Amino acid sequence: MSKVLDQSLYCLTSDQVHDTHAKQILHLSKVGIKLIQVRSENSFRNSSPNELSESIQQAKSYGSSVILNDSVDSVAQLNADGVHLGKRDCDPLIAREILGDRKVIGSTVHSLEDAKVVKAKGVSNYIGIGPIRKSKTKKDLIPKLSLQKIKEIVSFLYPLPSFLIGGLTHNDFQLLRKTGATGICVCSSLSTKLEFGANLKLYLEEKSKYDRTNN
Repeated sequence: MSKVLDQSLYCLTSDQVHDTHAKQILHLSKVGIKLIQVRSENSFRNSSPNELSESIQQAKSYGSSVILNDSVDSVAQLNADGVHLGKRDCDPLIAREILGDRKVIGSTVHSLEDAKVVKAKGVSNYIGIGPIRKSKTKKDLIPKLSLQKIKEIVSFLYPLPSFLIGGLTHNDFQLLRKTGATGICVCSSLSTKLEFGANLKLYLEEKSKYDRTNN
């Protein structure tokens, strides 16, 4: 499981683009993104369960892992690799009881206090930390974390993989060196209004540079 989560780039699908989530999953996996989260507030936006399940299995054939945002009950139905849970979602302990030990559980923290609660439960496989900046995806969240505070959270959570999220761009791999975090999570900045994944090339180029100097 550690290899699955040892990624400097974690890409999220979006409701705000024309392509369905099923198509987005395939697009990301085909270009080499190994860690993908399906993030939808709209019942996976025009993708049927069969379409999603098929795209997830195809993504696995490319060596990608697919995590569902919030939807614990859909993990088994779609044969996804796990679930990501926000503070207001299902308790990680309950999710672990439902999913068993083989599925990935990710949790979001907004502070060191949140991190202490999540780590004490002992069931999450990785942690998302943010928002780092104001985000187009989560407009209700206000960034409050300084660089020093992020470093403290990452250090406290170690050896759990940690991913920074919120308003990040392809120029932000530098934050991984500064904070010790495992990777960056990106969603809206991957695309333009007209094309999903239009900016992926930039991310892959910067990821490659970062990975070469840090592995």
